[in-house]
Amino acid sequence: PEGTTASLSAGGLSSSGNSRMLAFTGSGAFELRRADNGFGAGLVGNYGESAPPDGEMELTTQNLQARLRYDRYVLDDASVFLLLTGRHDRFQGLAFRFNVDPGFKYLFVNRASTALWGELGYDFQYDIRNEEGREVRDDAGMLVEILDNTEEPTIGVGTILTMVAKKIK
Repeated sequence: PEGTTASLSAGGLSSSGNSRMLAFTGSGAFELRRADNGFGAGLVGNYGESAPPDGEMELTTQNLQARLRYDRYVLDDASVFLLLTGRHDRFQGLAFRFNVDPGFKYLFVNRASTALWGELGYDFQYDIRNEEGREVRDDAGMLVEILDNTEEPTIGVGTILTMVAKKIK
């Protein structure tokens, strides 16, 4: 069915005492369907720091992911889609990960309050990695080793099969 949905969420956590922590997370999503066209966008981000007793706060989480999606409905219950995703994750050593996912979606149940659908598609993934987050250091801060020392961009491909059920109140 035609419609527009949007959502925003944010949260944070702070603790003190024997160990200290500060964390924030936020996300937003937007979906729109008009006639035979569907558009979607989303953004998710996380940030965190922590410290042991009497220690300095250190960055422990830093990632951001964005997605754009276009669906062309060839029938009321079936579409072909293109999903583009970008991700940065400092501690996975990802300077940037780009995914291109074309596919086919079929809605088995397509009502205003309930939806059940499956997706079949292809996943193309391109990584630009960095050494940040893959360094192992000793207690003095000296570099011990670099995990998975891949300096060249990596490319991966695969297929995706997804089933999703959603109940809207």
